[in-house]
Parts: sequence; structure tokens; C-alpha cells
Amino acid sequence: MLFTRVLAVAEKEGKTVRLAVVAANDLWEGILRTAENLQSGTIVAGSSAKRSLTEQARAIGIAWEGMQDPRPRVTLEVFTPTGRERIFYLGPHAPRLTAKEIDLLHKVWLEFSERLPNEELHHHDVVHFALDFVTRAIANGQRDEVLRQLHRPSSGNPGSPRIARRSCGFGSVPRTFREQKWEGSVSDLFRQ
Repeated sequence: MLFTRVLAVAEKEGKTVRLAVVAANDLWEGILRTAENLQSGTIVAGSSAKRSLTEQARAIGIAWEGMQDPRPRVTLEVFTPTGRERIFYLGPHAPRLTAKEIDLLHKVWLEFSERLPNEELHHHDVVHFALDFVTRAIANGQRDEVLRQLHRPSSGNPGSPRIARRSCGFGSVPRTFREQKWEGSVSDLFRQ
């Protein structure tokens, strides 16, 4: 039934569809291997009736991590029966920053560049600094504190971090977080 529908849509668009049979013990491993062999940068799938979108993304992410290097960088597009689309990025990728996140980055950069006027400071330097800061904290035995800070919901206090609870590690951020606004100073970001 599904393949018949795919053919009907493809014919309407003037596209050709070829059926491929792939042998695999694991669904996602087979899909990833096929995408790699076809040198495809995008995998499009329908949502599962048995698993949530997050569980599907997590399962393919785990399968991706199990692939041998060099692993392909792949975008997973999952469509629900209602036509809703969720996009997940597998592997290292630049984050999709919202306008508000970019504004926050710029605000931090602006404050740092004003306090260090003789330094050539770029936005990517601020990002690198923040990542290095977190990495050092973890290396210094503060992993639990970092995780606590990461998962602490915003209290509305300007000094409280506004860090999303991501639904999975593959780039999906709930709209409610993306629409929040930061209203603190740069020093509030690094204050415990």
C-alpha cells in the first residue's frame, strides 16, 4: 500500500521510483548503509506507529555511532501522518541557531570585545570559549554539576541559565525554548 502511494506521488511529480531490497539485521543500520552506498546526505522516513519521533531519532543516532569511520554526515527527516516534519542531524554538525540564540551570542561577543578592545575577538571565539569552559569543568570532576545546570529549568531569574532540555542529542530543540529571550548579562552566564 505504501509503495503504491509513493509511486502515485512520484508519477504526479514526474519522478522515477525504484524499489530496492536491503538485507540487514537492524533496520537503521541497513538504512544508513544504503544511504552511505548511495552517497545520500538525507534520509526521509515516516514516523513509527510504535516509537516516538525522539525514540526513532535516538535509535538511528545510535546506529550511526556504530558505523565505521568515516561515517557519513546525514540529515534525517521524519514525517508524521499529519505532515509534520522533524529534522535531526546525525554526527558532527553546525547547530541551527535561532535568531535569539544568535542575538545572545552577539551580546556576549559585544561585551567581551568591549572589555578586551586590543584583542581580535570573533563570535566563534566565544563559542569555543564556552565549549572549552564546559569541557574543563567536566574534566575537573564537575560532570554532575554541569548536567544539573544543563537540565535545570529556567526560573525566570536573569541569572538562571536558559538551557533547553533537548529531546535527543541530534539537534531537535522544542519551539518553547527557541522562543525564550535571554535578559541577563554575560557575567550571569558564568556565575554559579
